[in-house]
Amino acid sequence: MASCVGDLPRHIPGGIASVTSSWPTVDRMLVDVTSMGQVIPCTLDIEDDLVRASVTLPGMLGLIAGPIEVLVRQRGEDLLLEGQVSR
Repeated sequence: MASCVGDLPRHIPGGIASVTSSWPTVDRMLVDVTSMGQVIPCTLDIEDDLVRASVTLPGMLGLIAGPIEVLVRQRGEDLLLEGQVSR
């Protein structure tokens, strides 16, 4: 995941000004996405067979939470599975 976070901007329509990330623990990644003048904090909790994403939408972005959730689910899975060999 750490090696793929730099690819995040190409998975989000409209472009991103910046992405920063950190690992406060071995199973938790914090990501701040800055887009359209808004900072969107995300927490990724990693389990053996699951990654749980919590995204905090600021202000007006909350009005389009549904479409953003769909995008995060679809593109998040693509990003996590990118580069893996299928069996």
